[in-house]
Amino acid sequence: MVNKNYFNLSKSNVMVEFRITGHNLDLLYITQSLSIEPDEMWKKGEPIQGRKISRKYDCWAISTGYVESYDVNIQLDNIINRLKDKKDILNRLRDELNLIYRIDIVINIE
Repeated sequence: MVNKNYFNLSKSNVMVEFRITGHNLDLLYITQSLSIEPDEMWKKGEPIQGRKISRKYDCWAISTGYVESYDVNIQLDNIINRLKDKKDILNRLRDELNLIYRIDIVINIE
């Protein structure tokens, strides 16, 4: 499982995450189309753990998790390598489902 709790990590670390977002998404269809199991997914309206607010959109995501590193390119390459053979499928899904793609990079420096 991906380590989302970076407050307990004692050294500098990075995480790269690829997110597919939108509204009324069929998350199982995305998973099956890409043949990749997401590290995280949620539907709009689900509560955010530990907070008094809920999700504002649907999301399907793969992540490197937090890894001790001084070079974010290693984690970025990890995500890109998982997706590089999926370009045509990602383009088709984007057009078919009106998806938004984004890559988040988080760097924690101690």
